[in-house]
Amino acid sequence: MIWSTVSPIVTSRRQISNNILSSTPISSSTANMIPSAKIHIHHRIKSQMMISNFPDVLCIQLKRFSYDRFSNKTMKLNTPILIEPEKNLDLSPFHYTTWLGLTNLSITYHYRLVAACLHLSENSSQKLNGHYVCVYRTDHNQWSLSDDEQFIMTTICIICFNNHAEDDCPDFVSSSRMNGTEKKPSSSLTRNLSKVLLSLPTQIQMRHCDDTITFSPTIRILKTTIIGPFEGRFIPEDKLTTAPRNGFLVKIFRENGNNLVLDASDERKNNWCCLIPPARASQEINCLLFQRKCKLYAKVVRTILATESLSIWYSSNYAKAIGMPETPDGGPLALYGKTGRMIFR
Repeated sequence: MIWSTVSPIVTSRRQISNNILSSTPISSSTANMIPSAKIHIHHRIKSQMMISNFPDVLCIQLKRFSYDRFSNKTMKLNTPILIEPEKNLDLSPFHYTTWLGLTNLSITYHYRLVAACLHLSENSSQKLNGHYVCVYRTDHNQWSLSDDEQFIMTTICIICFNNHAEDDCPDFVSSSRMNGTEKKPSSSLTRNLSKVLLSLPTQIQMRHCDDTITFSPTIRILKTTIIGPFEGRFIPEDKLTTAPRNGFLVKIFRENGNNLVLDASDERKNNWCCLIPPARASQEINCLLFQRKCKLYAKVVRTILATESLSIWYSSNYAKAIGMPETPDGGPLALYGKTGRMIFR
């Protein structure tokens, strides 16, 4: 919901309670009757709220329940509501200038319906049963239905954020790359170096403290850069006898079901990508692991500065396949696609 910076409620000098925000039904009770000061004749009055500043986005909540104070029961209303989505809602009569007689006919306050949330239940008197649905207008002026009774799993590519698997992404070839391929030793002095050091790019430096290894860039790594492929000691799942390094399970899924897992215990047999430490919280994530055609890569999802360290986690599709949460702490991960729209993964 987008709120106007100026309150849309016309205020007065006296303090107004929160009741002004709720509807005031007009009935035949004496509560809506006041006596005249001179001749003591009752007159019917009507309370109406006027609008001073119209918001950019208007949200209207209709009354759903009625309350019977004698039986102390709440009943769901089943009053039919006619919605004509192709007609604009004109709120000009409710602007305070109309009440003052200062209405400028050249200014209109029209709203176009873009979405409606409805509560459906078999028994209209039951408020706890049923579920919500949402009908919304798409960019192509078509209407779609969101229903929580039916779930359709979609595949969002981590490379381009379109609706296909990473195997089918045409943007993979043209993406910026940071290779993880091992370089051939140039002399006898470098033959005994581990595969991690031999595969380390010039723009990445490794820090080794006790049993902890971290990687930091010497220059900033731009978002959308692809790191990899991951090259290391991949063994059958039933052959893994040690716990995954840092508790971060890495697996290659194969069509025949004979999946392979990474044994990262020996850095001499794994390139530097395989040793990127996992993030401990959602805020630390700056690259996401994904599989493309039986090879593993990591995509940088936000620019990594030279003062930061690489922290990896699973992409959405990979997390579902491996049975892990999409973030270390279970919260949503906010990413931005090509259109600039926020995508919660």
